[in-house]
Amino acid sequence: MLDDTAIRHLKETAKWSEDPEQKITAIKELTTHGENALTALQEIMNVTVYDEIKAACIDAIKAAKAKDSTTAGVRSSITASNKKNEDQEKDEEKGRVRLADLPP
Repeated sequence: MLDDTAIRHLKETAKWSEDPEQKITAIKELTTHGENALTALQEIMNVTVYDEIKAACIDAIKAAKAKDSTTAGVRSSITASNKKNEDQEKDEEKGRVRLADLPP
């Protein structure tokens, strides 16, 4: 909910502020919200007539996508690492001698 409110506020600033630097700052701030901000960035790009704002939106869209793909890559490598550790523990368990396995 807070994320949506922040995105909405930044989008409105980027669309309607009279200060170009404030618009660009809001656009850059939107990249921190990752793919959640893509719709807002595309909307900003569609309503602006300024090339520098459009360029900032394109850069922000690329950065937001890269941020999420990096996060997804980290998540998948953690998952793979956890799976490897689990498999290793199972293999170690198979190699252990248990009391039930010993001759009487």
